[in-house]
Amino acid sequence: MAAYEMAMVTFAQQLKHWRRMRRLSQMQLASQVDVSIRHASFLESGRALPSRDMVRRFADALDLPLVESNALFVSAGYVPPFSDLRRSIADMPQVGKALDFILGKQEPYPAIVIDGGWNITARNEATQKFFAPFHAGYDAPAHVAANAMLTVFHPGALRRYIVNWGGFAAAFLQLLHRDVGRGSTSAAQLLAEVLRFPDVASLSPGRIDPDGQFPLMTMKLRKDDYAVSFFSTFTHFALPTDVDTEQLKIECFFPADPVTEALAAHLSKATL
Repeated sequence: MAAYEMAMVTFAQQLKHWRRMRRLSQMQLASQVDVSIRHASFLESGRALPSRDMVRRFADALDLPLVESNALFVSAGYVPPFSDLRRSIADMPQVGKALDFILGKQEPYPAIVIDGGWNITARNEATQKFFAPFHAGYDAPAHVAANAMLTVFHPGALRRYIVNWGGFAAAFLQLLHRDVGRGSTSAAQLLAEVLRFPDVASLSPGRIDPDGQFPLMTMKLRKDDYAVSFFSTFTHFALPTDVDTEQLKIECFFPADPVTEALAAHLSKATL
């Protein structure tokens, strides 16, 4: 259920929805919030209304993303506590400095900044150098090329160059499912778009089969004689106090083989 749709329904309906999403019984949730099961039942049935503090306690217990917490407060008749101004990185100078620092320190390896919809909002020079040969062969809309999730699944984008697409795509799809499970509205919309691409709906965790003894899933790319292999990490900001910052993440790519590591050293000397 989308956040802004949920803001149009009652607190009781949202509470029941999220309790079921988190697979909690009324007794379990009541215990976590430190209220009687009778009062929790009254809140969920609409027979009682929550205080502002009670809304906060439920949002914390249900581990809601900030945007969904805002919707819960609105449904209870309270002003949402978390800023949701749809700001760009340029509007958050301190955050921007931190991102620039991380992107710069990741050189000569690629790194990108991704928003809540998996759109790529910033990248370092290594990203442009490493992925330029693949981008040149894209046959996909611009919004696909600018989205880290879509480019993996669209048949005309990066997908056509991912040698181990079946296993890698199955693992990558799980990241999107997790975002949906956490209550991300944009992730739910993105998942619906991704599942319309050929062969994506049939992917399952059972397809995940890493090659060799490498402990992480790698993305292996090849275009003609140009081949690279990466594993990656995701970094999030700790203790965000607004929606925009909470949804940002930095993906850093690292060489998964000596060939890619040597290419990184070579490309670092080239100019864009």
